[in-house]
Amino acid sequence: MVWLVTAALACEPPPPYERYNQPPAPRSEAAVPRPGYIWIHGRWIRHGGTWTWRDGQYEAERPGYEYIQGRWEKRGEYYVWIEGEWRPVR
Repeated sequence: MVWLVTAALACEPPPPYERYNQPPAPRSEAAVPRPGYIWIHGRWIRHGGTWTWRDGQYEAERPGYEYIQGRWEKRGEYYVWIEGEWRPVR
């Protein structure tokens, strides 16, 4: 009987995403172009019930790929963070 309960709990899907009230406006960042690198913009993260700024960073370019910046997206009454990602160049 314990096994059936454990198996049922393990099959529940995780929540699709964390949702928040509107984050503050993005901060302005001065990134100097660096050959062979792209700049990933900073963003607001939720930490302990408050908004905290995470600075942007350089990441090595990936030949044949482009980086799509992450973004906050409104879904209904809430905002969710959509992570940035590398996509093949078409």
